[in-house]
Amino acid sequence: MGSIGENIIYFEEVDSTNDVAKRLAPKSKEGTVIIAETQTKGRGRGRREWISPPGGVWMSVILKPKIDLSCAPVFTLIFGLGVCKVIRSFGLNAKIKWPNDVIIKGRKIAGVLADLDLYEEVNFVIVGVGIDANVDLEDFPKEFRGNVTSLKRELGQEIEKQSLIQNIFQEMNRVYDRFKSGSLSSLLQEWKELSSIIGKTVEVHTETETIKGAAIDIDKNGALIIKLEDGSHKKIIAGEVNGVRDSSGLYR
Repeated sequence: MGSIGENIIYFEEVDSTNDVAKRLAPKSKEGTVIIAETQTKGRGRGRREWISPPGGVWMSVILKPKIDLSCAPVFTLIFGLGVCKVIRSFGLNAKIKWPNDVIIKGRKIAGVLADLDLYEEVNFVIVGVGIDANVDLEDFPKEFRGNVTSLKRELGQEIEKQSLIQNIFQEMNRVYDRFKSGSLSSLLQEWKELSSIIGKTVEVHTETETIKGAAIDIDKNGALIIKLEDGSHKKIIAGEVNGVRDSSGLYR
């Protein structure tokens, strides 16, 4: 069993670090990290494209936990928590947007994507992390620029990327060790404290419907709990929070 970051496989360019990690996972020890300067086919949630220009941190971690399938979605949450805490260490008011984004003032600065390999049980989990570190927003297509930000933009200067990566490894090891020791409930409580939506009225889009209500909690498996206008509760396993109601009553 290796710690996260103990073994690093580096590339100048890959299609997707998650895809490379999945190919290498069966013969790699736990904690192995795939890291690249750029990705040509980076993926976000729901097979969305993840733009990965130079200057960012694009990496994936190979994990081999002994877990039940129902528990797998929490990996996105707990590692998102770790990434958020590292970004906050720069003095930035980063928040977590369910299920997998880290945002600053409504703009995405990082994302986490967990992929599973299954055959009757979880064989391995790939946790992909993308952070817009020393990224110029002009490197994004115009249609994305209003919704993203970077550490360079928020801090007004470039950061030392190698130090950032080491801090990410340290925080990942902390949350993973706590998960393995049975401290999931406390991790999820920390996640809720840094959530951008818990306690707010939201609009959530799933594959089949649009749901409006108050985001009141997440369950032990990472599902979002929405309180509807009629007082009933609805559990959302997968969806997109596209709106948070502001003081005017409008969704933004």
